[in-house]
Amino acid sequence: MSIEGWRPDFVAGADWSHFSLKIANTTGKAMERIRLEPLAYSFEIVDYPYWELRGEIQDPRTGRWVSFDDATNDNEFVGLSVAPHSSVSLPLRLHAIPTATPGRGWVIMEGMFSNKDGSCGNSNHGEYYFTILPAHDKPGKPGKPEKPGKPGKPGKPDESAQPGAGSTGGNTPQVGLKTQGGAQETAGTGELAATGSSSALPTIALVGGVAMAVGAGAVLTVRRRKAGAGSGGGTGAAL
Repeated sequence: MSIEGWRPDFVAGADWSHFSLKIANTTGKAMERIRLEPLAYSFEIVDYPYWELRGEIQDPRTGRWVSFDDATNDNEFVGLSVAPHSSVSLPLRLHAIPTATPGRGWVIMEGMFSNKDGSCGNSNHGEYYFTILPAHDKPGKPGKPEKPGKPGKPGKPDESAQPGAGSTGGNTPQVGLKTQGGAQETAGTGELAATGSSSALPTIALVGGVAMAVGAGAVLTVRRRKAGAGSGGGTGAAL
């Protein structure tokens, strides 16, 4: 027994995939009563590995589809025979259930026959590996691009704005936020506002430098005076 037209990939929840099951009689005696023993089995860790991939075989005499489980019963395919040195092909279909776990598995095809005279025999053992693929979502249709809007007319410049006056290009006055040092920050401009201390910075630095110089001179004078007062003993050290 063999499967013709085998395709190993099955998408979970997809429709049936159709094949043919070929039963060949290589003996010189007819096989009068055939019993099929098909099996589909998933290698993944699932509750029901025999049900991940469903299989059915069609009885050519009645047109009825018989599941893999029912095909093993003695009352199915009764009267189906294969003449000596000939073969028959039975329609076969398989599909993965919607909840099937993606992974690997195999389909086994074998069977046996028995005749009225007591003769019987077993078929060869056919193995067919398969892969269950995850269900694919249907791709959505791309949306239509929006039409570009018409450019607006440029506005007239504000004549009342004077350069250097901190104007934003309109008549709306800026709102100042007071800080601890008394400086103001302009709100809503996206930039750090000037604090007004940049122009006074050189003066403050200069005054501070003079103070440091005066202080150092005063300390040096005091130390020299102390050194001069104690020079008579010969033990004083001048800086």
